[in-house]
Amino acid sequence: MQEKIKTEEIIQAVKDADMVLVGIGLECMENFEGMDQIPFYQDLKNSMPEENKEQLEQYLKYHYIRRQGNPQIARAYKNLGEMLEGKNYFIVSLCTDDYIYQAGLKQEQIVTPCGGFRSLIGKKDGNVQLLGEESYREDILNRLENGTEKLSDMDFMRSQDGSFLWFNQMGSPEYQEEEYLGQWQKYTLWLQGTLNKKLCILELGAGMEFPSVIRWPFEKVAYFNQKASFFRVHDRLYQLTEELKERGKAVQQHPLAFLLQCGGEE
Repeated sequence: MQEKIKTEEIIQAVKDADMVLVGIGLECMENFEGMDQIPFYQDLKNSMPEENKEQLEQYLKYHYIRRQGNPQIARAYKNLGEMLEGKNYFIVSLCTDDYIYQAGLKQEQIVTPCGGFRSLIGKKDGNVQLLGEESYREDILNRLENGTEKLSDMDFMRSQDGSFLWFNQMGSPEYQEEEYLGQWQKYTLWLQGTLNKKLCILELGAGMEFPSVIRWPFEKVAYFNQKASFFRVHDRLYQLTEELKERGKAVQQHPLAFLLQCGGEE
């Protein structure tokens, strides 16, 4: 029978820890259902030509995140930030919606190996390059906000071959891993410093998508660190391995609901 874990117990474990490792899975990611309820986006989507639908729809998603956004997700991350305030932490997130970068958390202590909306992929002379300047992304926002023509007619910046620019995230053509590798090296060095430290591991919504990034490595860290406490929060895949039963706690709950409770919200 699953043990009932109180939110306060997890908050206290974070407070008592020397270091905190947080993993955020796809249960926490924006599903863009709210975007489909707004006429502004509906009208623009209706003007998309089929041959460029995927490229142009990502621009709408970017605008939604930057200009509208999901208030529940934003609040959940704010609560996470408050919980981690003053702690030595590192966050590994599979989400590509970039809400975590808008929550006041220390960006140098976050790695998002699936990418996001922070860079675009361009081609020049047959070579792929990352366009990370804010001006490129602001251009997309401005075109959408100022344009009155169809989405397909808006004069977005394009690659040298005339194609629309993709955001650098998993699933985009020619995704560039180099964008996150520097942060991943920082993470692995930080992780080495957790041995024999009182470590709290908080796994939020990490299922079996890319289990070699969060789920399995986090279990391994918890198993080898005798001072570690491990909390797995997931709506469905909350179960723990037999080896972690002593130091691990399973919480059957949606991770966003859990984080909202951490701030006293339902």
